[in-house]
Amino acid sequence: MLRPMNEAPAATGDVMERTSVANSEGQRLGEQLRMLQDGKGRLLYLGDSASLSYLDTIRRLVESTIGPCNFTNDVHKGKLVEGSISTGLTPTYVLPDKEAADFLLESFFSNTVGTILIFDREAFTQEVQSIYDNPLQTKQSRLSILNLVFAVGLQLMTSSDVSSPHGRQILERLDGGSVSRAEMFYVNATHLNDPVSGFEDGDITSIQALLLVTVFMLTVAKRNAAWAYLGMAIRSAYALGLHRKRSDFSFTAPEQRVRRNVWRSLYVMDCFLSAMLGRPNGIHCRDATDSLAAGSDSGDLWTSSDVTLELASISASVRASCLVGDILSNIYADRKISTELAHAISNKFQACKDSLPTFLHWQNIDLPDEDPKATLAQLHVNLNYFHGIILLTRPFLLQRVSDEIRALRETDGGLLSRQTHELPETDSAKSAPFQAACVRSALYTINAVQAALLKRALPRRDPFVIYWLFTAALIICTNGFCAVYHDIDNKHAMYTALNLHRHFGEVDPLARRFLDILIAFSEAIEQDTIPCAVPTGSKSKQEAIFSALFGAMHYGAKPGYVDDSAQPQTGGSRGANDLSRNQPGGIGFQSEMGQGNGQQIPLEPDSPHVSPPDYSLDFDAFLMNVTQDPYQQDLWTPLYGITDTS
Repeated sequence: MLRPMNEAPAATGDVMERTSVANSEGQRLGEQLRMLQDGKGRLLYLGDSASLSYLDTIRRLVESTIGPCNFTNDVHKGKLVEGSISTGLTPTYVLPDKEAADFLLESFFSNTVGTILIFDREAFTQEVQSIYDNPLQTKQSRLSILNLVFAVGLQLMTSSDVSSPHGRQILERLDGGSVSRAEMFYVNATHLNDPVSGFEDGDITSIQALLLVTVFMLTVAKRNAAWAYLGMAIRSAYALGLHRKRSDFSFTAPEQRVRRNVWRSLYVMDCFLSAMLGRPNGIHCRDATDSLAAGSDSGDLWTSSDVTLELASISASVRASCLVGDILSNIYADRKISTELAHAISNKFQACKDSLPTFLHWQNIDLPDEDPKATLAQLHVNLNYFHGIILLTRPFLLQRVSDEIRALRETDGGLLSRQTHELPETDSAKSAPFQAACVRSALYTINAVQAALLKRALPRRDPFVIYWLFTAALIICTNGFCAVYHDIDNKHAMYTALNLHRHFGEVDPLARRFLDILIAFSEAIEQDTIPCAVPTGSKSKQEAIFSALFGAMHYGAKPGYVDDSAQPQTGGSRGANDLSRNQPGGIGFQSEMGQGNGQQIPLEPDSPHVSPPDYSLDFDAFLMNVTQDPYQQDLWTPLYGITDTS
């Protein structure tokens, strides 16, 4: 729990007597049991930042409160859902017709905007034209790259809502019947030039190929394979000096741009996979900032009017990923966080937000008649940003829920009426602004995805959006179980999140698995919830944090609207149960977010708007006694790293 850094956790009775024994064994078991079984029977490690690790802890908290249920007794919770690629496919080496090729190229560049940028689009389009003009003179490595681009482009487009009849006709031509055409493109690519077999002699082309394979593996829910391929790409990039700007001087200007953007893409993917799997970054943040902080092609990025959407998006994603990398290295790697550190990182979020180009602001997602590609760019950039906020603030939220459960159980053994339960001011209550920010960031994530879906700009198999959405949905469900933050329509936000997962789950196996988890969680919430007292402190602390992380926002009538009580009153009040203005497709995001003026609201540790800096949360020392499992009765259990995540 939050406590002065030099204060030991309190314990009484035989809990204290067993602490020394349980600590050594518990730490050892925690490391052994934080493993999930894949389809081949292997045990794979997941760390603290993974949403599945958070899910496991929430399951135990729920079980300690309401007992066993479908949510806590999930038979698949010890397994990691991994997709598969058809084996035994015979490569055809046949390219699609040129019209279909152009369609797949457009799908690739549009649906990966803001996540990877590894080609100069104009140069690559010309290369594709030359390949179709004279395929026999094309190197196999470039044919392999083209097939991988086709595979990713088709995988992201398949089963999506293609608005044009012409596009639907092309997809029908690409339909391979019982054989996935996207998988066939992938098989063709690996037979033409397997990037793994040529790993020792890899060049920039092999790194591009490995990045494409990484994205393809994510689209088919092979997360561990994606992690492995990305690791190979990162090692090759280090060998070629992509992490040092000075090494670019040996290349032409176009080659320098490609090298720099490939390195940016590697870092975005590295931070995404490291956060998703809870594993160490492959790229050190020092190397990232040295090469990414200021590129010669992006010095005027935030003011230039002729900058491409692709470059602006990947650069903004890099900035958001730098925040995620900072959190992973300074919080999750050390397994501890303090309010002082959280405030310091919040200032970095504010700087990132203020530097964002106006056309990438997330409120624009809800504007009508926006280019779908621009909408997806806004979505990728800002969901990455919101996910960073969740990673920063989630430990405080989890600790608050644990404190509420412990307080309830310790009050007359839990027999006191829940209507009269009051939470004494604890260390976790002092971090309430960060807990609220966690829920608010999750709400904005869900609303942004909903807005993009309503504009028909969202592919159904986007692995980035699906994971970020699931992370946010878990936070919203947690707030439904223990209402830490009251200023939103949490029930409607949960409803929206479930519908979004249901939409993705029609074609994506990972989204289906996430949907099953969320449905079980919502059913558990219907059985019982934990009362949570509203913090008695001034709202000025919360407003300062919100201003730093989100800007001065006024939120319109969207699913999970912010209650009027949290906004300046300009008229009559709105009933808590009035959902007539809270339907999908309603009024969008309205904001007074700063337009890049660079003016930051200082959040210094000694500010009256922050809690005392001498309180910290140690992931290992933060212990709880909430489980009612017979084998763990009255034992202190580490909050993170508990067995059987799912």
